[in-house]
This record gives sequence, C-alpha cells and structure tokens, in this order.
Amino acid sequence: MIRRILLFYFLLFFVFANHVFSQKGFVYRDGENLRDYAGRMILLRGLNYVNKDEKNNYRNLIKDTAFIKMKSWGFNAVRLGINWSALEPSPGKYDTDYLQDLDLRLQYAKQYGIYVILDMHQDLYGKKFGGGAPLWATLDEGKPHITGGIWSDAYFISPAVQTSFDNFWNNALIAGGMGVQDHYIKTWAMLAQRYRNDKNIIGFDLMNEPFIGSAVNDALAVMINEVTLALNEKSNGKKYTPEEVGEMWMDEQGKSEIIKMLTGKDVFLKVLSGMEPVYKYFEENKLMPFYKKLAIAIRQVNKNHILFWEPSVSSNNGIPTHIEPIAEAGNQQAYMPHFYDIVLDTKDAGKADSERLMFMFGQLQNSKSKLNLPLLIGEWGAFYGGDQEVVDAAKFMANGIDSFLFGDFYWDYFSGLEQQEYFKKVLLRPYMQAATGKIIEQKAGNNFLNIKLENDKRTRGNNIIFIPTTKKVIINNVAKYKQHLLNGGKGSILEISPDKKLKSQTIRINW
Repeated sequence: MIRRILLFYFLLFFVFANHVFSQKGFVYRDGENLRDYAGRMILLRGLNYVNKDEKNNYRNLIKDTAFIKMKSWGFNAVRLGINWSALEPSPGKYDTDYLQDLDLRLQYAKQYGIYVILDMHQDLYGKKFGGGAPLWATLDEGKPHITGGIWSDAYFISPAVQTSFDNFWNNALIAGGMGVQDHYIKTWAMLAQRYRNDKNIIGFDLMNEPFIGSAVNDALAVMINEVTLALNEKSNGKKYTPEEVGEMWMDEQGKSEIIKMLTGKDVFLKVLSGMEPVYKYFEENKLMPFYKKLAIAIRQVNKNHILFWEPSVSSNNGIPTHIEPIAEAGNQQAYMPHFYDIVLDTKDAGKADSERLMFMFGQLQNSKSKLNLPLLIGEWGAFYGGDQEVVDAAKFMANGIDSFLFGDFYWDYFSGLEQQEYFKKVLLRPYMQAATGKIIEQKAGNNFLNIKLENDKRTRGNNIIFIPTTKKVIINNVAKYKQHLLNGGKGSILEISPDKKLKSQTIRINW
C-alpha cells in the first residue's frame, strides 16, 4: 500500500511537471520583462549548477537528483555551467562525451520543468589557474601565477591571470593563426546551432564575470589611495602608506579591517566613483566589441534564444555598467549582472552592510531602466556552509531581489544545501512564477504572499505560484484555483484562473 501511495505521488509530480511547464514556444523579451509562449510574464527563481570536478572532466556522472530537488524546492530555472576546457580540449575539436553529458542535463531540466540558461563559466580565466579556458587558449606569456589568502585575490595579484585576460581581449593569435577570442566565439556559435530548437533553454550567458585584465591595477590603486586617506583620517596614531594598505588587502584580517572602513557610504562611494572610469573604458572598448562579434556569429545560426550580457565583474559591487543593447542581437537580449557585497568569500560574509546593499540594488534598477532590458541576477549569496550567522544578510538580499522583481540565481547548488538554515528560512520562499499580465508588486512572508497584477486579455493560461507549504491555502477574491503538491510534502504549486474582467487585481494568499 505504501509503495502504491509513493508511486501515485511520483506520477502526480511527473505529470504535473510536464503538463504545466511543457514549453510550446521560446521565452521572449517584452521590454524589461520575460514572457513565455502564452504571453505570461515569468519570474525566474533558480540555482547555479556548475560542475568544477576536473577528475571527471567536468561531467556530472549522476542522474537527475539535482533537478528533482530543484523542482521540489519550487525553483523554475537553473543557470547551468559549461566548461570551455572540457568542451574544446584542442582547437576546433569538441568532446563528444562532454556534449552528450550536457544533452542529458538539458533533458533532465526539461523533464522536470526547469528553464535553462547556459553559462560559459570561468574562474581565474582558465584551467591552468582555476577553471574555464583550455590550456591551449591560456596565453600567459610564462608570467608567474601568484595567489593570496582568498582564491579570488589572484585576479588582483597574478600576472599570469591578468596577462591571459589581456591576450583574450586583444584576440592574440594562438598556434594555427586564429585569434583566441575568435575560437571562443566559434565555440559559442557551435553551441547556439546545436541547441537552436530547444525551447526549454531561455538563452546563453556568454561569459561569466568578464575581468578587465592588467588594467585592474589602475582600479586597485584608486581603492587603496582612498582607503589610505580614510584610515589616516580616523587614526590618532599610526599613519598608513598605500603600500601598507595594499598588503593589508591581501591578508584576510587586514581585508576585514579595510572592509570596516568601507562600511561608511562616503568612503565606499568615493572608491566606486574613482574606479568607474577604468571599467567604463574596458566595457566600451573591449567588452562591447567582443559582445557584438558574438551576437553576429550566433545570430547567423540561432535567432531564437536570448543573449545575456554580463557587465564587468566590477558591477558586482555597485559600479555602474556602461554596456548597451546591441543592435545585432535583435530583440532577444537581456542584462545579467551578479550581486555580491565586498565581504564575499571572507569570514564576515554574514555582515554585509545594508546601506551598501541598498545602494547596489539602486544601481541595478538604474541600469535596468537605462538599458530597457530584463534583468536577472546571475549570482548572489555564496554563503556555502554559513549557517545561522548569514541568515539576516541572506534575508535582506532576498527581500531586495523580490521587491525589485529581479529574476535571480543563488550561488550555488550543492549536496546538502537544503540542510542550511539560510535555505530553510530564505531560499525556500513563495513567488509568482507566471502571471497572465504584469506583476506590479510582490511581497512575501513566512505564511503569506501578496501580489498586485495588471491583467492582460491577450495572454493565455493560468497564473502559476509557488508556495513553500502543503497546507490548504486561503486566497482572497479568487473563485477558481488548483493546488498541486510537489514531491509529496515540501511545497505546492497554485494554478489560479485569471479574472480578465478586472483591469488589475490583488491576490492575497495565506496558509
């Protein structure tokens, strides 16, 4: 009897996943919003799923466990990592086994109703230093690789990493006479053609966290000078030199002291404004021409999918972006920055400053309005094993994401994520997945979700909402709805029939 009951719930879950979320058309951009085949505005909540296991050539070698969990947790999207070095181990030669493994991940995502954004992921440029570019595409000119107390310090102090990026942006030639950047573009065009008919893929995140290369030293000098001035203004005794502050930045305890100085908004803004011209030049003269070349190459073989533009990694912390929409990409393009406070990867990750965070949210909203593109936060969080001490910071970030109606992808999925306190208290939160019109406002709490909508008679289908409970709900002013249990007990999907006689409506759900 128990086996029959379990089988019933599995079949219910499987049929519901494929019935409600089966894709009959490509997701498309409508101004600053994303819409599905039925014209409904969709809001994406998801996880990053990036395999960094070099021993298995970055293949997953597991079945559909991650996607089953994502579905049961109420996520409707995944940012799925691709590793260039595994995909193209030698120039122009693509690894069939790796591609077949990727095909399988995409099939699992489709099976469980999880939208996909493919992410060409890099950390510290490539395989030689971290992950991403193959060795043959790593033109470091034999310079030394220097690391610091935190893995990401190498971006700022490793001549090898910086030179590899410089040569990428300059499209330096590799053996055979083709530019390294041109190889990268050719590889993306291959992927775009391979998956051109896959309606479950929303689009392509063309480069993870584009890094400026050796010009970062100019930006770093601005930060160190401003922090030195601030330290000396507050010090009654010792006076610091820029050289001493630079050494502090590369030491975990010293970095913690500097971050305390940047808690004051005045110092933080001085640092950002001083660094902005350096990154502006990079985005306008290196990153945008690269994106334009990518758009031209991809649109020759695929006009269906959205191209996601990431700004310079500097925008993670609030420096405004200077990228612009690219005409060659057509309508299908969107903006995909990351959102990380400067305490990222430190022991102070739970002490993200609320004033800094609100400023950063404001910068994102300004960029969204300026670009008139959908905005998805490609990464945020990265709390890893942080438990109760990071819950408040995670909650503040999630509330900001929800209030601005940004799509988001938490970094990242790992086995045991569901055991973390921040997962239980923050990530597992209610939201509207698809709206038969336009979501104006959304506010969530522990046992409620309030949504303001503008209805649109041109849309089809029902409103789709995730709630992290299987309790019977109370919904105001809604005559028809269905509640589908997910995975036998962690959450539910609500299907609410729209009342298109109303121009706008407020849906209040309590449980």
